[in-house]
Amino acid sequence: HGFDVAVHYRASAADADATVRDARALGAQAAAFRADLSDEVACRALVPAVVAWRGRLDAVVNNASTFEYDDVSSFGYAAMDAHWRANTAPAIVLAQALHVHLGHAAAADPATCSGCVVNLLDQKLWNPNPDYLSYTLSKAEDRLNHWFAPEDSSDPELDRGRTGADTPHNFVASATWDLPGDN
Repeated sequence: HGFDVAVHYRASAADADATVRDARALGAQAAAFRADLSDEVACRALVPAVVAWRGRLDAVVNNASTFEYDDVSSFGYAAMDAHWRANTAPAIVLAQALHVHLGHAAAADPATCSGCVVNLLDQKLWNPNPDYLSYTLSKAEDRLNHWFAPEDSSDPELDRGRTGADTPHNFVASATWDLPGDN
């Protein structure tokens, strides 16, 4: 039946519970986990909570985001900070936590240790316009965070050679198309 599913939510408990029910109906183990990813302590606690639930974690699929309107005339530090804390920092912190977990798992059983991070991006990165400026900048940083690849890290906790874990990062972009005949 594929992956078991840990569904993260910030405030939409009913939607998370519906997703859990749907995953269970398909034969997966599933549970919902509440965390405000813009809160560093809550974000850092999420991966250990999931690992405590299932004993392992193989992948992080990150689609969480704040999407609030601003533009060059209304831009301010508070808006950028809110988007950075919700959109950019969690992508890095969750990948970091998965990599550390995989390092510990590799020490126990290197043959079964692998993982993957998927960060969903937005078509605004390829079709920029002046609205939602803070959101677009925060998602652009997600696209650029290839520097986070563990083999490029100077942090020994993230050093793939030391942990034995490989954590590839994948970035998936949404897009819109105008099909022939569309108005």
